Amino acid sequence: MKKLFPLMTVLILISLVLGACQPADPEIVTVVETVEVEVEVPVEVETVDEAELERRKTVIFDIDEGSVVDPELWNPYAAGRRIEQGFFQAMIEPLFILNLESATGEVINWLGESMTYNDDATVWTVKLREGIKWSDGEILNADDFLFTVNMGLDNPDLRGMPGFDNLESVEKVDDLTLQFNLTGTDYRFGYTNFTVTSTSSFMISPEHIWADKDPVTFTNYDPDQGWPVYSGPYLLDSVSETEFSFVRDDNWWGVEAGFMDDLPKPEKLIWVAYGSEETRTTAMAKNQLDSLMGVNLGSYLALKQMNGTTIAWHQELPYAWTDPCARNFHFNLTREPWNDVDIRRAVNNAIDRDQILDIAYEGMSSISPHWLPTYGVFNPYITAAEESGLYDKYPVFDYDPDAAKAIFEGKGYVMNAETGYYEKDGKELTMTIANFDATEMNSAVSLLVEQFQAVGINAEEDIQPIPAFIENLTNAGFDTYYFFVCGPIDVWAKMDAFSTRHLPAEGEASSGFYANTQRWSGENAEAYSEVVAKMVDTPPDAPEMQALFLEAMEYWMADMPALPIAQATKLVPFDESYWTNWPTTDNPYIQPATWWQVTHVILHELEPVNP
Repeated sequence: MKKLFPLMTVLILISLVLGACQPADPEIVTVVETVEVEVEVPVEVETVDEAELERRKTVIFDIDEGSVVDPELWNPYAAGRRIEQGFFQAMIEPLFILNLESATGEVINWLGESMTYNDDATVWTVKLREGIKWSDGEILNADDFLFTVNMGLDNPDLRGMPGFDNLESVEKVDDLTLQFNLTGTDYRFGYTNFTVTSTSSFMISPEHIWADKDPVTFTNYDPDQGWPVYSGPYLLDSVSETEFSFVRDDNWWGVEAGFMDDLPKPEKLIWVAYGSEETRTTAMAKNQLDSLMGVNLGSYLALKQMNGTTIAWHQELPYAWTDPCARNFHFNLTREPWNDVDIRRAVNNAIDRDQILDIAYEGMSSISPHWLPTYGVFNPYITAAEESGLYDKYPVFDYDPDAAKAIFEGKGYVMNAETGYYEKDGKELTMTIANFDATEMNSAVSLLVEQFQAVGINAEEDIQPIPAFIENLTNAGFDTYYFFVCGPIDVWAKMDAFSTRHLPAEGEASSGFYANTQRWSGENAEAYSEVVAKMVDTPPDAPEMQALFLEAMEYWMADMPALPIAQATKLVPFDESYWTNWPTTDNPYIQPATWWQVTHVILHELEPVNP
């Protein structure tokens, strides 16, 4: 490299004679001249190989499961759909996103510009942003929106479609706006149907591609045609059973339309399934993962020792983020003996929740009150239940294995001294607990198996791939299962999950993960559902909501269709070696659940360490 330096030249002028006759004293004059010359100076230049440069452009996310079945299935409505391999996070943009970390329950407008309702909440109006385009350049407008709504209405078995309860009709107002006319008051219609509250939400699909396709069987995968086509800032690049790659679409509509100032910084995204927790943790220790879906405390502390740039939601205990989907133990109420409330209470008595909290959740959680998470909006209801004496009348959280055995024996079960399990009429008391392969779930269910075996139930865990688990869950193909109740951060929405309005006909599938998959029915279930229905006509902040809650819970506690277990937490590590500005308690701009559709927010916030 050449640089310019000043060179000092000194000229000394002497013997200047100023007179003709007598010599004068000499005058000495010093003249300084500055001259610029070029000098070669060596400069150190960072040498980075091609692989390292590519890594600096790439964010790598974890898939907390093994290999993916049918990696060429990209239909977001089909049985077996997957929500954790980047499709929902990179390509399918939501209408609205609920920010659980905002004090006010902020709704972030995404594809949707606004969502409003009239005075009695019988008419909802949803308006799209102007300038939205599909990845193939076609315009995304109200025609696509209306087409997708009607596709869901015409095909009630599609996965991921909202139920559109109380919907009488839907009409196009203009090129950007739909109007939803309801059969009655519903203050929650828009938020329930169009807002990301957990994993995903209503997904608009392009009419020009889907119009002549069977939405049940269409795979939506053809790289030669650029499928799948959606509006997100990334395009599908490659697929396999263990890795899914996406590349940034530099023609993404959001910048031109003024939705965002710039493209997201990552040029490439990868979702990869490394397998076991040990393998996943080791991968992050080697900077091969930027985000983990979740690990236990021991793994995280070991990871911190190996990789000092690892962070979590909290930077000290409890480290973990509170998951708004409380964990519960669910029964198939169409199968004996789980259709007997006394047997369900015996099972409840057998559960040592403190042990589950200490071991499965490593002391980073607490008992789940009902199925409500410990978020501010729910706490008044939980307090009201405690003060009402509801827990005294129905001691849900009492660990009493002797009481469990007494109930079994009172029902005619006899302990087999050789096996240690109860029998009745020559049939052993067995239980299969369905579960999908995830660290937290496996740990909790393993403990439940041990606890149930200790009181005479021959219990076993049935770990299933997520698609199979969901399929069995919605089709009542289980004895029991360990799962969660998610949904909007609204007490009605949580309670509605058990409503008999979701009760499918015999032989039919439930309409969703949380749509009365227990098949709860009977007198108490109907009474409960009637009270919950009244909540729809009541604004979420109305004082009478608490009274309705307590009335409904009386019926629920009397029947116990599910057993509340834990307020779940997720220890979600991030590696700051290549990317910073991950969501944390110091920077809580959104929940840190990278397996949710809120990842769209995170992708636009990430900053490279070495631009």
